[in-house]
Amino acid sequence: MSPEGRRADHSTRARVVELLRRKDQTVDELATVLELTDNAIRSQLFTLERDGAVEQHGLRRSGGKPSVLYGVTAEYEAAQSRAYVPFAVTLLEELASRIPAPRLKRVLRAAGRRWAAGVAPPGGNLAAKARWAAALLAELGGRVDVVEGQKGSLVLEGASCPLSAVVRSNPSACAAMESLLSDLLAVPVVEQCDRGGARPRCRFLIGRGRQS
Repeated sequence: MSPEGRRADHSTRARVVELLRRKDQTVDELATVLELTDNAIRSQLFTLERDGAVEQHGLRRSGGKPSVLYGVTAEYEAAQSRAYVPFAVTLLEELASRIPAPRLKRVLRAAGRRWAAGVAPPGGNLAAKARWAAALLAELGGRVDVVEGQKGSLVLEGASCPLSAVVRSNPSACAAMESLLSDLLAVPVVEQCDRGGARPRCRFLIGRGRQS
């Protein structure tokens, strides 16, 4: 496909997504608004479904054969939102003003355990689990490597932190990530994150006893 064709396809997909963010629609409805054939719309929807931006939202029955309704996924909507970080920062600041620091840390650790309950844990030996954890943190927005610590221990050493915006105002947020990793790896994990510079950096010791 030529560069012009790729740009046209991208533009059409963007228009389809914008229409579906307004309301769920059928192939026929999208084709009418965009003045394209049904097959052209189906091709765009196939790509958008594959990329996780669009999904089927049931059927519309109007006398004849039911038509499939399409809409954007919750994951796509979440990815478009810029509200999560300022909301999380503000929420933690409010909680910190109302709850003593030790109690807040316990709450954040509990939040990490609740988070872990919704994630499939990795298999394999400790080294494989550590690599999986590094990939998870990278997927969440951090830059993390597995390095060897003292006496052959394993450490998740980060160049950045996926919770940096939150950690700057409330360092206790690292406790949630500590509990998340401990539960998923099924071994003690202790956070020793670097929060002294301009940019927080992750550092988690794997297989060590959890600190209080």
